[in-house]
Amino acid sequence: MKKITSLILAVCMLFTIAYAADTQGHWATEEIKWAKEVKAMNGYPDGTFKPDDFITRAEALKTVTVLFNVTSEKKEFDDVKETDWHYTYIKDGHSVMPPFLGNNFNPDAEITRQDAIYAIVKAKFGEVTADEITVDFYKDAYKISDYAKTAVAFAKEKEIAIGYEDSTIRPDIPLTRAEFAKLLKVSYETVVEEEKVEPEVPEVEEEKVTVSNFIPVSSVSLTTNDNGNEVKQINGIKTEKDVTFLSTESFDQEVKRGDTIIPVFNNKNFVKSVRILATCDGSTVNFGTEYMTEVNTTSNKSKYYFGEIESIERNTVTLKDNAKSTGSFGLDFAAKSDAETYFYYTGANERNNLYIDDKEALEFEDGNIYLGSEQVTTAFVVAREIDGKLAEMTIYVIK
Repeated sequence: MKKITSLILAVCMLFTIAYAADTQGHWATEEIKWAKEVKAMNGYPDGTFKPDDFITRAEALKTVTVLFNVTSEKKEFDDVKETDWHYTYIKDGHSVMPPFLGNNFNPDAEITRQDAIYAIVKAKFGEVTADEITVDFYKDAYKISDYAKTAVAFAKEKEIAIGYEDSTIRPDIPLTRAEFAKLLKVSYETVVEEEKVEPEVPEVEEEKVTVSNFIPVSSVSLTTNDNGNEVKQINGIKTEKDVTFLSTESFDQEVKRGDTIIPVFNNKNFVKSVRILATCDGSTVNFGTEYMTEVNTTSNKSKYYFGEIESIERNTVTLKDNAKSTGSFGLDFAAKSDAETYFYYTGANERNNLYIDDKEALEFEDGNIYLGSEQVTTAFVVAREIDGKLAEMTIYVIK
């Protein structure tokens, strides 16, 4: 084992030495190091980088595709096969390359300077415009192809590619791997302020079915509507006020006092159905786990916390390990006047708002739970996060 380990270390050292010797003292050492760190450009199997070798069209496109996460509609080329190493990169990234003549990609051809600028600019910045800038400041501007003029002018303006000291851009010469690495790094670090455009607000059709927030149920009874028909009446609590819902439909599950529900309304504002999140029967709290593990019927992503509470401190609720869901969530929202924050005190069948100055608060101290000055047995919670922010909850306090 020692010999094998030594051999591996020796091989690694050889690769490191070869790579260092290949780039040490090179003018683009930092750019090459960066390109390797972001995994845009790799070295060769022998450990070298070959900075002064020309880069091919396939190699260039691979780096652009990887660095800028380019995707394109699939396109097949006559000279690119599925067995080629560059097949996936060309398939995914061909849209940022200049227009093609015929149906060949020419993957092994050396990429020209203008084509490299075109590909990098399009991959990083998309379709660019250059209304007031031209390429006339280059002595060899006449050599720049029409399709590349805007990209070259944009690159000059943003100092991504400024040309040579003799005021040329040399658009048709091949690009070395070191030069390409520099172009990549400069473009990657270039930030362009976009013009702020107020987004158009699309017209949204009125939804026929909507879902409310949590409703702790205070009572369920039968009543008569305006048409003289007997309907079911659900009384509940919502933001420090009593609410009443009527339903002409029967429920799959019976709703009773002490339940926490999400009622679903039809377009006539009658309760169409309900989702029971939690029920309280004396000292027993049951949770509707099947619904809570599904994708909620609202348009937002929901996450539920439900089970026995371990503690509440520093505005954080922590659940016990035996809870239906583990973890903790914050209570910063409870200070807001519109927060849906309730708990049922089952001993007296009272409701309270948690952490409101003129109400008794639930406290955990030395392993004991207190509601005001009265010690209680335990407490359970059902709570929901919407898009990562806690929106509502019900706490059941067991005497």
